[in-house]
Amino acid sequence: MSIIDYFGIFKFNTALSDVFVILLGIIYLIDIKNLSFKKNFPHYWWYFLSLLFVVVLSNVFAMNDSSINNGSMIVIINESLKIIIIGIYFFVGYNSINNEEIMKKVIKFWIIGLWIFMLIGLYSTIGTWMGKEIIQWHNVLGSNNRFLGTLTDANAAALYLSISFFIVLFYFHTSINKKYENIFCVITMLFTVVCLIFTFSRGGLIGFSTGIILYFIFNIKRLYKKFYIIPILITLSLIIINIDTNYFNNYFYNTFINRSQDVLEGTGMFEVRKNLSFSSLHMGLEHPILGVGRGNFPLNSKSYLISQGVDWKEEGNFYKNLIPHNTLVGIFAEMGIVGFLIFISLFIFMFYKFYKSKNLPKSIKLLIYSLWISIFVQSLAINLENTRGLWLLVGILFSILDNKVDIKDNLLTSYFIKWNKKDTYITFGSTVICLIFSYILFVDISVKLKKDFIDISDKVINLSYKPKEEGKYILRYYVDTKNIMIPEIKTDKTAKIS
Repeated sequence: MSIIDYFGIFKFNTALSDVFVILLGIIYLIDIKNLSFKKNFPHYWWYFLSLLFVVVLSNVFAMNDSSINNGSMIVIINESLKIIIIGIYFFVGYNSINNEEIMKKVIKFWIIGLWIFMLIGLYSTIGTWMGKEIIQWHNVLGSNNRFLGTLTDANAAALYLSISFFIVLFYFHTSINKKYENIFCVITMLFTVVCLIFTFSRGGLIGFSTGIILYFIFNIKRLYKKFYIIPILITLSLIIINIDTNYFNNYFYNTFINRSQDVLEGTGMFEVRKNLSFSSLHMGLEHPILGVGRGNFPLNSKSYLISQGVDWKEEGNFYKNLIPHNTLVGIFAEMGIVGFLIFISLFIFMFYKFYKSKNLPKSIKLLIYSLWISIFVQSLAINLENTRGLWLLVGILFSILDNKVDIKDNLLTSYFIKWNKKDTYITFGSTVICLIFSYILFVDISVKLKKDFIDISDKVINLSYKPKEEGKYILRYYVDTKNIMIPEIKTDKTAKIS
């Protein structure tokens, strides 16, 4: 996705996938006599029409409220187009499946797209780590230390990879009796996890981990028999770190540690998102019915952010254009309780239909619940209500439910969960080999990291700067070194620069 400035008046997110939606629209126009609103878009038109109505209504009320800053008609047009676009993607997903065979074909196309996404992202990201200049294309390919794939935001990439992992896992459940497809699914899932880690998206990793942990808990009676997966995963993790220490100057290790430290200490971008989320909540509580108008959060956030302890003089330029970075409280802040209830209504209805469905085995339902818990956790850190892939997924799931697609979980009867003596030997042998290999990798990594650290605690660093004229100056410094341990630097606040 990329932001395009249309006519110099308003900015809007565009995606490469929109080209295919336009082509689909042309096909429908050519064959318009076979297009049936009742057949192709039943029951759910009310949802998107209601969202569109609240977008307009919330902004109209904001224009007539002197206490609310608003972006006038441009914001209404911009936000209305976003609702129309997600409705179109829901429409595409809903009309893509009507039986199990077509469902598997759709998933195969999704997996092909996933591989294209991952290969492009790995080429760009690893190339950047190795100091290679990447030619930029449509603000997608370019030098970036975090995995983006074909997107322009690492958090959005993490969300797409999380959704894709569970889709591949779903395919694995339903086609496991085909040996080559099984292997391909496992390889795809492993690459997906690696790419997800390379996004360094804390919300994405936490959300994905939550979903996966719940999936394993739901399937503990079957998956405990494959204990050897755990040492294999540990070994793969150490291999990634070892490659990082040898070829990428510990970039992966340092970035992961630094971003994890921000979460544990509540600093950095973690603190920024906390401030935005609480500001959104307070904004919604002060304008509970229709909020401040869809798209008007950045125009009204100043006083709420200051109340959260943000120093506007120092940080105002950074905060002033930021969106809530929290899906639910962001909608509450901009569209009030009315918009919030309408937004969650479709998802409540979907989960109700899942619960009542008799065509889906319990194991598949639990897998889908794990997926949505993963998405929900990520929604607490980013705004995902306009994410195209999300609404494509929602449309596909409603299509499976409404068409009563009969899905069988072949994992329940496959060789994958049957235990025999061969499994005992494989588990014992692979565990021993992985533990030995992991120990060697751990020692190798530890030695290399230890050598890279330089203690400068007894060194004196002279910082000199000669200003053009006398006066008070703020001295900002940045130490660009390779893993140097820097002790607390004490400064004389009364010192004068001359």
